[in-house]
Amino acid sequence: MGLELPNIAVQTVLPEKDVSIGTSLVVFARSLGGAVFVSVGQNIFSSHIVSGIQARIPELNPSVILQAGATEVQQTVERAVSGEADGVVTLVLEVYNEAIVQTFVLALALACISILGAIGVEWRTVKRPHQMDSTEQDIERE
Repeated sequence: MGLELPNIAVQTVLPEKDVSIGTSLVVFARSLGGAVFVSVGQNIFSSHIVSGIQARIPELNPSVILQAGATEVQQTVERAVSGEADGVVTLVLEVYNEAIVQTFVLALALACISILGAIGVEWRTVKRPHQMDSTEQDIERE
């Protein structure tokens, strides 16, 4: 369902003999981009967690945070660090937040770059020409 609009645009802009190639390139680019940049986003998130934890809380193992997941971060940190858990939990949540923000910055940058692809496409209407009924024809004649 998400491929309908780009395919309509491809079918409208390209000559009929090139529509199949254009449609397959759109599908390929969307699939490859999704496959590659999910991994890139995960890598950015993980490396930011590791570097942030090592810099701010060196006594805490970053792999414990990565394996815990978002819903279990607080409980995992409280179990891993005894005593001053409140301050450590706050620091871990700050690092976790920064890692998520950096991942979303990547998504924002890619969305902005995708505008370049849209600029290169000829803009045509995909609407069918409006057929006037007899009432509209009578009004236009007057």
